[in-house]
Amino acid sequence: EVLTREEAKVRYGLYGEFAFVVETDGFTSFHDDWNRPAVEIERLIRGLNPWPSAYTGLDGKTLKIWDANVVDKEVEGQPGEIVEITKENIYVKTGKGLLELEEVQLEGKKRMGADALLCGNQIEVGTVLSK
Repeated sequence: EVLTREEAKVRYGLYGEFAFVVETDGFTSFHDDWNRPAVEIERLIRGLNPWPSAYTGLDGKTLKIWDANVVDKEVEGQPGEIVEITKENIYVKTGKGLLELEEVQLEGKKRMGADALLCGNQIEVGTVLSK
């Protein structure tokens, strides 16, 4: 659901400048927006924390992204693709640059660092984050 400023002010009592809120059960998905620059996606994540929150999909499950950093590096791959995994971080290709996932929450799990997600789940380079 897309709300105008006036509708959001009435519904949520919000004031100030903002463009719009895309609401789906209290969450905001950007699964179709991996083409955007990493800087924009990181700002979106910060702006949606703690509510309504930003999420994407990982192997058929919802993955909320609570914190991420921008990495100014270009690599091969499609937007939304996990292009690098270290012991502590997951790097996702965006339209411009990489997004380093810092804090996430997999569906049915508690909020955790990317390192904890990697310890308990088999995530591979080449996986594409989506719905």
